[in-house]
Amino acid sequence: MSNETSNKCSALKVERLINELMEDGHNPAEISFTLAQYATALGLEMAPDPQRALIVVMNGFQAACANTIEEDEGCDCDEEPDETVPLGTTVH
Repeated sequence: MSNETSNKCSALKVERLINELMEDGHNPAEISFTLAQYATALGLEMAPDPQRALIVVMNGFQAACANTIEEDEGCDCDEEPDETVPLGTTVH
C-alpha cells in the first residue's frame, strides 16, 4: 500500500469516527479540541524533536483551512454562516 493510499485510508477512518460522534450528539468543539490534543501529543511522542511535531500538526491545520477556503469560494449561496464559538471560549 502506498503512503498516499495509507493516508487516505487513515483519513477515511477518522472521518467515519467523527461522523459517528456527531450522530451520537457529541459537541463539535469538544471533538475538535480532543483531536487536536491527541494529534499534538502523538506528534510530540513520535517526532525526533518538538519543532517537527509542530510542523506536522500545523500542516494538517493549514490543509484543513485551504480546503475550507476552496469550498467557500465555490459556494454562490446567500446563506447565513453557522453560529461560531465566541472568541476566548475554552473547551475542557
